[in-house]
Amino acid sequence: MTLPALISAMASSIVLSLISILRYPDFSTNLHKIRLAGLRPSCAAGRVSYGLISYFRFVFMAKKDKQEKLQKKKSEAEKGGPSRWLAPAFIFLFSFLLYSNTLEHEYVMDDGAMIADNATTRMGYKGMKQFFKESSVYGATKENYGTYRPLTMATFAFDWGFYKMKLTPGKPLLEPPRGQRVVHIIMYALCCVLLFFVLKKLLRDFHPLIPLVATLIFAAHPLHTEVGAFIKSRDELLSMLFIFSSLWFLLSYLESRKRPDFILSNAMFFLALFSKESAITFVIIFPLALYFFTGLETSRIFRLTVLNFAWAAIYMMVRYSVLDADKGYMPVINNTLVEAHGDEKLSTILFIMLQYLRLLVYPHPLTWDYGYNQVPITGWNNMLVIASLVIHLALAAYAVMKFREKHILSFCIIF
Repeated sequence: MTLPALISAMASSIVLSLISILRYPDFSTNLHKIRLAGLRPSCAAGRVSYGLISYFRFVFMAKKDKQEKLQKKKSEAEKGGPSRWLAPAFIFLFSFLLYSNTLEHEYVMDDGAMIADNATTRMGYKGMKQFFKESSVYGATKENYGTYRPLTMATFAFDWGFYKMKLTPGKPLLEPPRGQRVVHIIMYALCCVLLFFVLKKLLRDFHPLIPLVATLIFAAHPLHTEVGAFIKSRDELLSMLFIFSSLWFLLSYLESRKRPDFILSNAMFFLALFSKESAITFVIIFPLALYFFTGLETSRIFRLTVLNFAWAAIYMMVRYSVLDADKGYMPVINNTLVEAHGDEKLSTILFIMLQYLRLLVYPHPLTWDYGYNQVPITGWNNMLVIASLVIHLALAAYAVMKFREKHILSFCIIF
């Protein structure tokens, strides 16, 4: 073969190789195409083409192969396997051990009004349905207003029957059954695990360690000591378990399009409302979460979450039909703001909001009750009140500015 012919053959081979690589990524397919073109590996041009195919395939396909391997590993991890459960297991154990020292603790604070001193709770199994007809504390105070958490209170009545709890005349019941303490800590640990699973779904575009670190901080934060150590706080735990389950099922529905996931999401939300009233705030949080962390259109988000507003409305109607219209009298010893009016009330609220932020970042010192005089009435001459106003206005402005960008800090501030 003359030199011009060899050069021409090699040029043709290069073009053929590129076209073949782009159209037929598989190496054996490319080689077959060359043979069809009459360029056998035994000839010089064929050997050049053969080598070029190997080179170009390495260059063009290496990145694709790497992406496919990563996607395969991710798919396998999502399907299951031991490694998938290492982080949740660690979170559960970490959270449980944090509060294992409370296993020997006595009833404290409102535990009496909810459990030992509550006549409806002491009815045991028979008292479970009664809690759906009266306030949570009626059995202790004979006042049918305030809190309505029938599902939580029904579990306390169940405990009374299940553990065969009894009152000794003239002696207060201070020692809870060991099983009640164990269940409480397990519920706290499960809440943390559920939070981790929800964060994994919401923050899938962020570093995979962020959900784990955030959950561990949540589990160990001193502000949560009351909930972890306080049996009465089962209302918080049940509400959180149902809320996070609801959100998890809703996010799962977006991935699977399976109707049972959507039904379970609504059922969990409904149960959360009857566990504690504060769950009602999540009628706003759910659509915000979908807005910030999914690519769904606003109309689609509305259709997915509108039923939560219906469940909240049903809960409020049941609540108002059961409880008395008279809200009763709130003593100042339970709430400093009762005796604050006008500017003093607003300035004190701003001061309290600043304390919330401070304790979130630096939780010291802490107290078991922030009632009378723990946060004194203050006025606008307090520079901390002005600082609180400026900080919260700045945070609100930032959240609004970053709202359309779906910035995660905007969601955090609104939350």
